[in-house]
Amino acid sequence: MTHPRWLECTACGKTFPIGPMLSGCDCGGPLEVRYDPAAADQSLVRSWLSARDESLWQYAPLLPLTDPAHAITMGEGQTALHPCEALKRKYGHDGIFLKNETINPTWSHKDRYHTVAMSMARAFGFSRAVTASTGNHGISAAAYAARAGMACVVFFAAETSPAMWHLAGLYGAQAVVTSFDGRTPLVKDVAGRPGWYPATGFGFRGPADPFGIEGYKTIAFELIRQMGGAPDAVLVPVGGGNLLYGIWKGFREAKEVGLAPRTPRMVACHAAGANILERALALGGDDVPPLPDAFSIATSTREKTAGRYALRALRESGGRAVSVEEDEIMAAVRMLGEEGVCAETASALSVACAGRLLREGVIAPDERMACIITSSGVKWPELLPEVSRPPVRMAPGDTRRLEALLARFT
Repeated sequence: MTHPRWLECTACGKTFPIGPMLSGCDCGGPLEVRYDPAAADQSLVRSWLSARDESLWQYAPLLPLTDPAHAITMGEGQTALHPCEALKRKYGHDGIFLKNETINPTWSHKDRYHTVAMSMARAFGFSRAVTASTGNHGISAAAYAARAGMACVVFFAAETSPAMWHLAGLYGAQAVVTSFDGRTPLVKDVAGRPGWYPATGFGFRGPADPFGIEGYKTIAFELIRQMGGAPDAVLVPVGGGNLLYGIWKGFREAKEVGLAPRTPRMVACHAAGANILERALALGGDDVPPLPDAFSIATSTREKTAGRYALRALRESGGRAVSVEEDEIMAAVRMLGEEGVCAETASALSVACAGRLLREGVIAPDERMACIITSSGVKWPELLPEVSRPPVRMAPGDTRRLEALLARFT
């Protein structure tokens, strides 16, 4: 049985059949997938109750691929959720949980995006994909394109770790390194040519993929299952706002089909030097004004603007935006190390912002918060020496040095 799905403009509301509409609506607004809750209701509830936790495709009734047997998948999703003991020790709050997306196939939340995006690309008959990235998005696109038997070109920002370039190459993609701002026009050029699928973010300013973001909403479905209902708030590292909006869309749809009676507050987590949504909320308008000099060590989130849909998600959910300084981000990376989690700097934003909210008394003692840990720090090896504790010691066969080293543990 198939379930009614269609594309709808997030700006004007015009609807279209599901298809390779990769240039957005005529009005300029981005398209998103919508579903008939009545049609998806019973089958989704049945799949929810009988799921074997194999991948996010167990939620197929609320995903755009008509036949999930054609999904390009590597078992992504179903990531761990566990209490943040470090924040509990520091602030005495035991309701902060970590949703660890670093255990996905390419070690980031982007795998949820590309399992859906590349599945749709193959379903539409594409054999080539192109995207731009600061790292995780490009690596994931490369891996899923390889799995789908598709060629892939990734335009990386020069600030990206060289490890990322070579990982993309390992998966057979052509990595092209250019300036941070130079990526977009190059992607537009390639994506505008026949046969190229734009594996870009939702709302990308140019040819854009409206399907991958559907993978992000499965984080909401998993949180509801893992926590026995929606948490009070979800803290999400934000660059362009795709992940935040996707998770909010998931909670909204879960409520529509009766899987959760309420939705959480969404919290956008920024570096202070790239706090685009925080500034937009303060201005009170419907747009997200660009921040030309956006910068942070959290490279994956230093976008100059975000989508209006992300701003709308904050307002609809009764949420907020929070920003932290660079030293708070690095402290959060080290704190996550105490939890056994190796997170990149951008991923640690959710924990850093949770700490700020706890210090400010914004989180009530009985509230439960989920911090999304988006990606592994192993893909940024240059930063590991800055967060490694204690320093590496050498003991080349010298027993006296070894005894001195071990003395501090007694």
